[in-house]
Amino acid sequence: MKLRKVLKRTFIALFVIIVLCISALIAIPYFFKDELLQTIKDTVNASINGKFDFEDANLSLLRSFPNASVRVDNYSLEGLGAFEGIPLIKGRAVDVTVDIWSLLKSDQPMLIRGIDLNQPMVNIQILKDGTANYDIALPDTSTVETEQAPVEYELNLKKYVIDEGSFFYRDRSTDTEVEIRGLNHTGSAAIKTNLYNLFTNTQIDTISLAYGNISYLKNAKVDMQADV
Repeated sequence: MKLRKVLKRTFIALFVIIVLCISALIAIPYFFKDELLQTIKDTVNASINGKFDFEDANLSLLRSFPNASVRVDNYSLEGLGAFEGIPLIKGRAVDVTVDIWSLLKSDQPMLIRGIDLNQPMVNIQILKDGTANYDIALPDTSTVETEQAPVEYELNLKKYVIDEGSFFYRDRSTDTEVEIRGLNHTGSAAIKTNLYNLFTNTQIDTISLAYGNISYLKNAKVDMQADV
């Protein structure tokens, strides 16, 4: 009888702990959301020669548990100077799903379960003098050169999706233009330093290529699968 009471109280205590933990997982991302989002924006903008912004971002530890999901809505990255107001990258939303346990194991690579890009747009512009809008990295001010060991990296991406993407490339120095619209792409990737396995499926509504006022492709369609 005594044992039964002990077990009952133990189960009740465990239940309360679980409920509190779940409540915390739900509430924590919202308590400091505004401060966290502003910190992210400030940190990114302080490290680039450009302007990064987004409308909203959400972190969920329950939606795809045991994975953590991060969603960023209406993001954009613009250049400065000659490229002020011209987007380099923008999109309706990006969702990234990461295995929580891989984040807790320092001796193992982070396992990204999925990346979903909704209506992403990449717009590369190069001026006649060779100045490019993607050159947004701040100059390295360090004066001491140190020899660095080769960096080893590993990426396990279970699935990535590009939905209704577009790509624009205009190089005024070589008079080259590439335009891709309606890009839909799915795939998975396993990369370890110089070894990689890629499985991809790509459809493009229209792709155009022009060089020196000569059109080599005009609104061509693409449907391909590639395993590398």
